[in-house]
Amino acid sequence: MATPELKQFGELEAEDFDRHPVWVGCHTADYGKPWYEDTDEETFRPHTGKLPADPSGGMFLVRTAIELRDGSRYPGFVTPAAAGWDKRPGGGPMLKHDHILGTQQPQIFVGDRAFGFWGGMAGIPGRTQQELYAALGKAPDAVFPLRFTAETGLAMGIAEGEVDGFYRGDRNGIHVGFVGASSELGDNSAGPTWFQMGGRGGRGYPRPEKNFEYLRIGYSGTCFRCGIFDRQVAPFRFKKSASPSPSGFTQLGWVHDAFFAPPAIVDGILKAGITGVSLGPAVYHRTGAERTDLAQLIIPTVIACAEASRLSTVTCRPENEETVAIRAMIAKQKPLPVPMSSDSSPEKRSVSEECPQLRTSKTWVCRARANDNMANKTAAKIGSTMRSGNLFDFPTSTFPRRLRIV
Repeated sequence: MATPELKQFGELEAEDFDRHPVWVGCHTADYGKPWYEDTDEETFRPHTGKLPADPSGGMFLVRTAIELRDGSRYPGFVTPAAAGWDKRPGGGPMLKHDHILGTQQPQIFVGDRAFGFWGGMAGIPGRTQQELYAALGKAPDAVFPLRFTAETGLAMGIAEGEVDGFYRGDRNGIHVGFVGASSELGDNSAGPTWFQMGGRGGRGYPRPEKNFEYLRIGYSGTCFRCGIFDRQVAPFRFKKSASPSPSGFTQLGWVHDAFFAPPAIVDGILKAGITGVSLGPAVYHRTGAERTDLAQLIIPTVIACAEASRLSTVTCRPENEETVAIRAMIAKQKPLPVPMSSDSSPEKRSVSEECPQLRTSKTWVCRARANDNMANKTAAKIGSTMRSGNLFDFPTSTFPRRLRIV
């Protein structure tokens, strides 16, 4: 069986949707396929099944037309929401505060870049909003509200809607807003030019993956209870894959502070005379051979004057300050109603149904992918921990960052 074209979410471009109007997430649709081990939660391939695609059958990205307030149109894509997207199987509400855009998450292509409007709990940074205005050459009042509509016949479900700004959701509700056209980020014209770096997508997980052993190999002073570690002391190890090499900045799953780039981008950085960055090798796990198509970008300078006096103290020990604070926060929240049927029992209900406070708490909001075995095992471990009365009293490393934060 031939391996299909595989692309990471952050590497998808408008031209990809010109060639294939519908893409499907491999990690839920391709379990058991020969190429499955080369994919992760952010890997997509062209959908080859019948159209319109049914959103209940996986995660789809569908070609969409986006019309701004001033009438100009741009290409984009959207994830169709299934009917009843906001309901549990028993009919009760999924979350106390939810919004359909959290499921649809429309993206607009401007030039060679995609911009989103749903920022989850963190929100969309003001700088990113400014970059969208600059790419469009428009002020916010010419952009919002915008409308998006998936191409007819491509998908079932709800694949159209309106965007009023940039969205952020927390336990207090959904917040919508945007920064003005005149940036308040500061004028650095009198000093050095600072660059912001971000990965276009993830590329698998660092090896060895089992029990997060890569932390022991790659870092000094690793603590598996609190997850804190010292400096990197060895190259990151990659699994050899049949997937094409990344075309832009990329990152590994679980590792949010390491960036990798292909030779063309590395050469461009060096030729431009950009300082403050050095290069390190990336190697294959089994052989230890250095990758020729990817290098790590290392930023060796550490700013020692960061203001930390107002941060709360968190001690690495059981029943620490963070555990106590989380328990206190959950105790103040009103639990969501849990629908019960005649054959329902606490043992048969999911972790989310059994403890809605866990899912809606600010620190631990997460949604496990349906076919992710690690996520399922972790959910079972969390459920067992809750039933034993030791909520949150377990090492941080048992809660893998492979879970999708929403």
